[in-house]
Amino acid sequence: IALLREAKSIVVFDIDKRLIEYINKVAKEHYLSIKAYEYDLTKNIPKEFYKKFDVFLTDPTPSKKPFSLFISIGLNLLKDGEEKVGYVSFYPSHQKKTIEFQEVLTEYKLIITDMIQNFTYYSYIKETYRKEDFELLKKFNADNKDKYSFHENFTRFETTKETIKQMPKIISQEEFYGKATRRI
Repeated sequence: IALLREAKSIVVFDIDKRLIEYINKVAKEHYLSIKAYEYDLTKNIPKEFYKKFDVFLTDPTPSKKPFSLFISIGLNLLKDGEEKVGYVSFYPSHQKKTIEFQEVLTEYKLIITDMIQNFTYYSYIKETYRKEDFELLKKFNADNKDKYSFHENFTRFETTKETIKQMPKIISQEEFYGKATRRI
């Protein structure tokens, strides 16, 4: 996004200090309008960023409670009004598809406008595989090149006049982490 030089500014929040340092280093080296902050948004939203953005993008742990939490945080970062935009990765290939993610978006009164299938690919991490997954890997990736653990769809949605911007309900760390993260 920053390389397109269309966004006035881009702000990144992450809890991982190493990632924040890397993003800020690359932004400085390439004169990109990105500023990354080490922040745990599950604790609170920094006041200076509350209702300041036109767009947000998030890639939450693919289970209902963290998904709902990150959507709620994103909505509270957006300026008030309809037709504000959010992007989210969900429906991971390693999970059974359910309607629960769509229900979260509906509960917040958001409209899904676009979905790109298989948009985000995650590198191969042995611990994220189930026993039966290894058979599929052999079948569909016989040459063992470009292994990946799973992929997710990328979804765009917009706010409406009815969109609910409730403050996020903080969840326990046990609920927050996905199965793969706990296994690792």
